[in-house]
Amino acid sequence: TRVTLTKEQLQILVTHLNQNPGSQSFSSSNTNKSALAATPKNIDMTTLAQRARLSPRTVRTWFQNMRARQKSCQTVID
Repeated sequence: TRVTLTKEQLQILVTHLNQNPGSQSFSSSNTNKSALAATPKNIDMTTLAQRARLSPRTVRTWFQNMRARQKSCQTVID
């Protein structure tokens, strides 16, 4: 089922993304790791999900999609 985020939910996720922009969890060595979105740790994921009134799976999927978008945009720029 596709979830449509409210403006408030989106703001919570984007705020977290902007406060934590880099990630060291990628295994690919040819990717600019600091430019990609960080996936929140499990405790952050749970807290974000509760604050946004979303499931942890929805939050995880949103961050995965953001990383994919950022990676594709970065590839086009490079």
